[in-house]
Amino acid sequence: MHRLLIVDDDEILRTGIEKNIDWRGNGIEVVGTASNGRECMAMLETALPQIVLTDIKMPFMDGIQLSEAIYHLYPNIKIVLLTAYNDFEYAKKALSFKVCDYVMKYENNDMILAAVKKAASEYDKVKYNRDILQRSSQLLKNHFFQVLVQQPYDEWKIRQLMRQAKLDFTSPGFQIICFQITAGQNETGAVFWKNEELCEQYGSLFVDCIKNENRKGYGFILKEQLNVLLNADTVPAEEDILSVIQGIEKVLNVSICAGVGNFYTGLEKIAQSYQEAAQALLQNIEYPDSSHRKLSYYSEHPDTWNSQYMVLKTIKQYVEENFGNQQLSLNVIAKEVHLTPNYLSSLFKKYCQINIIDYITKIRIAKAKELLKSTDLKVYMVAEYVGYTNSQYFSVLFKKSTGMTPFEYRQKNFHEKDSEPTGGNPLSGGFLSPASPAVRG
Repeated sequence: MHRLLIVDDDEILRTGIEKNIDWRGNGIEVVGTASNGRECMAMLETALPQIVLTDIKMPFMDGIQLSEAIYHLYPNIKIVLLTAYNDFEYAKKALSFKVCDYVMKYENNDMILAAVKKAASEYDKVKYNRDILQRSSQLLKNHFFQVLVQQPYDEWKIRQLMRQAKLDFTSPGFQIICFQITAGQNETGAVFWKNEELCEQYGSLFVDCIKNENRKGYGFILKEQLNVLLNADTVPAEEDILSVIQGIEKVLNVSICAGVGNFYTGLEKIAQSYQEAAQALLQNIEYPDSSHRKLSYYSEHPDTWNSQYMVLKTIKQYVEENFGNQQLSLNVIAKEVHLTPNYLSSLFKKYCQINIIDYITKIRIAKAKELLKSTDLKVYMVAEYVGYTNSQYFSVLFKKSTGMTPFEYRQKNFHEKDSEPTGGNPLSGGFLSPASPAVRG
């Protein structure tokens, strides 16, 4: 629907044009009427017309003055003039203000409709070309940032790339922030951020909220996540970034976490800030310390964090591969990763927000649910496969986790067996590790 505003001091003529032409049937919505140019100008901000159909001779502000004001203040609006025979000289003057067309005010309605439809077509053509240019510019800028953050360049090369992308950094400092949706979206975060238009929209929202006279921001997409480059004189306050994140969460109805790289002066440090922000985000997503759920800054001691990250990754992988081992315990895992049980327990709880025993149980129950849905194995056999010798104890844990007994869960979910591959013998890979117990005969 194109939006039309009608301006004429003759109320009868104005109402007749509004009521006697099938605007909606031709894809046009009349969003308002005004009796003179001054009234029209007061309505533009709220009515948001794309086309103005206006008489020329009116009190207070005539159609020529109105055309000139719209031309300078709202250049995207298309104007159609309603003229009388003796208004032609005025109409010619209005052409300098890019008036789209003019039509005799006492012509039949079809002529007026045709002139407005012509203006609508011109509006669409200009908008299409403008969108193409804007999209091309955004793609060029996005490519510039992708190149800039993935490998270090010297300042001369960066400035050369900046000229190509028509960018101008006015402040000496730079900082990268990486964002990821963690919950709340129907689609996964990765799928959501693949939509580049949405990325640009919410990147612009963040930039608009956090920028000031000494700070600019640029949003770009890389590796299925939204990233923002801040160009500023000083380091943005943590509470400023948090308040913007919370505002975007409210608009999107999602949960977002972010990683923040260090603030540097010098173009050549942008890539380093990005690497730090990406690592801080990874730390935030995989190991959300309760005090930094929304915002995680790059660690002051990256070597320490890297070693802890590798330990935690090794622990998780070990549990995934050995959940069927009935002897799996805190002590067994601690011995595997060469740490004391107390230190391992504390480290895992701090970064994973769950103790190691509960994590083992969580993995075992998840595997048990897969088996109950996709195989005919008896409950005691499922219990043994996931590491429990006592099937009654397994049933208690299962109900505590799911709210159902294993039998109830199977009854509710077993229909999925027909649509899911069972992978043949559940003993052969997938569900069970080499350490899984043998099946009872």
